[in-house]
Amino acid sequence: MNKTTIKRPPIERYTDPYNRPCVRVPLNRQGTIWATVLEADYRRISESGDFADTWHVNGNGRGRDGELAQERKYVRVHRRRERLKQATVSRLILRAGYRQVVEMIGTDWTDLRPENWRIVPGKRGKAKR
Repeated sequence: MNKTTIKRPPIERYTDPYNRPCVRVPLNRQGTIWATVLEADYRRISESGDFADTWHVNGNGRGRDGELAQERKYVRVHRRRERLKQATVSRLILRAGYRQVVEMIGTDWTDLRPENWRIVPGKRGKAKR
């Protein structure tokens, strides 16, 4: 039996309503989930050499698809030098520091343009484990 590798679709370039160059990044091989990001932010992350080329969806395991899960999913990318470590793309775009809390302003977790995310002033995050 032949095993076929399905490649991800290529990124798509477009201009958003504010006349800014943006890209749509595929988050799965089927091309059914895409992230929207400013082209400059995408280039900064991909050209840094610190992160893998493929972005993906990562959830915290709460809820099922179609329920609350959409509010609890994140766009993540693997670090090149630490294979098991991942970075959250919204944190990379905002250049959030250690323990700074990043909050989604809108409802679309795939929209990674800066106006959809903010660093919560005065709030320090800590993982709940």
